[in-house]
Amino acid sequence: MKKWRVKIKLFCWIVVIIIGGGLLFWPFWRAGFPVTHDGENHLARFAQYYLAFRQGQIPPRLAISLQNGYGYPVFNYNYPLANILSLPLSFAHVPFEWEYKLIVLTFFVIGVIATYQWWRALFPAHQKLWLPLLAVLTAPYWWTALWYRGSIGEMLMFWWLPVVAWQIERLHARRFLALPSLALSLAAFFLVHNVMVLFVSPIVIAYACWRLWPRVEKTSASNIYQCFGRSNLAQGLLAAVLGLGLSLWFWLPAFFEKQWVILDGAGLNQEYQQHFVASRQILTANIHSGFSYAGQVDGLSFGLGLVFDLVLGVSVWLTWRSRQSFYYPRLGVTLTALTLFLLWWQTSSSQWLWSGLPLVNFIQFPWRLGLLTQWLLIVQMVNLTAGKSRGNYWWLGVILLQLLLMIRVWPQIFFERTREDYLFYSMSTTTSGENTPKTFVFDISREASREPQIASGSGRLTQIESLQTGQTQYRLECNDRCLMIEHAAYFPGLVTTIDRQVTKNVDDDVIQGRVGYWVPAGEHEIQTSWRENTTARLVGDGLSLLSLMGLIFVVGRQTKKTKK
Repeated sequence: MKKWRVKIKLFCWIVVIIIGGGLLFWPFWRAGFPVTHDGENHLARFAQYYLAFRQGQIPPRLAISLQNGYGYPVFNYNYPLANILSLPLSFAHVPFEWEYKLIVLTFFVIGVIATYQWWRALFPAHQKLWLPLLAVLTAPYWWTALWYRGSIGEMLMFWWLPVVAWQIERLHARRFLALPSLALSLAAFFLVHNVMVLFVSPIVIAYACWRLWPRVEKTSASNIYQCFGRSNLAQGLLAAVLGLGLSLWFWLPAFFEKQWVILDGAGLNQEYQQHFVASRQILTANIHSGFSYAGQVDGLSFGLGLVFDLVLGVSVWLTWRSRQSFYYPRLGVTLTALTLFLLWWQTSSSQWLWSGLPLVNFIQFPWRLGLLTQWLLIVQMVNLTAGKSRGNYWWLGVILLQLLLMIRVWPQIFFERTREDYLFYSMSTTTSGENTPKTFVFDISREASREPQIASGSGRLTQIESLQTGQTQYRLECNDRCLMIEHAAYFPGLVTTIDRQVTKNVDDDVIQGRVGYWVPAGEHEIQTSWRENTTARLVGDGLSLLSLMGLIFVVGRQTKKTKK
């Protein structure tokens, strides 16, 4: 009877979350899609990922219609999880705008449920978890990421963090299949947003060490096996290795092949120092929908919001007075210190620290650290309200006021596109074309014909079977040696064969980074196709395959032990 009561209660909570989410996401239910900074770009990427996969790119790396049909290797460098999740919906011909909405709504529901399960494990004596759970909805970061910036990667990261934390708690409690579920959640975590992963990972690692580190009375040689043998820590390390391994098919090429594109020299990656946040911007409760401009005058708001301003103030006051009013005093002090550090790290006074750390320029905007800051304050609120059966209801008024401030600035402008608009999207989907191959300097607006051109020599095309970027096939009759140029930007992976023999791509002032090659005199069958043929991709694919096999082995072994 007790089990059924728990199931009924859980079902009721799910219904409440779905209804509440439906009201909170009210603008999604109307026709069209809200105008955001990047939302349309992600819809186009869903379409391009679908086209690349259907073309035979496994995994997709080259968007074939972008850059006016010359192709753009955006999938080799930009976070792929949202695109992967969109694939089955794309094959089912769900409108791309609804794909975005369904993915976001699904992660919202999963994230809220995971948050509740995580806190129930971490704070078992908490009597009103619904109160901080409601406060999660008032976090301005996910609101602005969804409605104004349209950054689905950051949106998914916000709601996936509690999933990872919950799986760590499941491993801490040694639940059934906790290790493989943690590995899968970490694999998704590594693929959700590559920039945010760099900054969120240290917090995840610190939390995992805190929860999984073996509790021993003293460190000695006799305790080595206990610490690193069949402990939760060892299982956590194995889950991390498997999770990272499952994502290496993306990370190895993204890291080792970035010298082939202009990413390192892109203006946006070098201008992070112009987007520091002023202290007054951090503490504001208002929500704005503009852009982040260079300097301290911005249209977009970076504030913590009314609820988290109050949480921060109470936390600093308690820490300053050294009172043991936290449910976990050391946890409360640690969270306060980390929050203050991350807030300072977003301001210009931390510029010396940014300049001394590697890869930090890829964050582009220091205010992205607000995602971590607001989650720390959410946990701090749980800590502040834990162990109290009364006296917490005044928080409810502050939460409802903040929700009111957020709802009053719902998006007002919407647009509609056809399926073909996204399938034949001609722009790059990135801010400054940072994934453009370094050798590709051709003016993409100059050429209208998609047929291969004879740049030198004479001849004619006798038969054309396919003219897609990354999948060109035709027959050519050359009177003498011909230099052929295709309507595609050359990027490693595009391989041309002449009569099924691989030929070398060439480049000069005429070709300007396009696919170009010499063809001997005579009649030939020519084909250009995409191949997964670089070292980083092959190694990454192989390690991911090995990790998948390892994960299957772990699942089989743990299932077998449970049956016994």
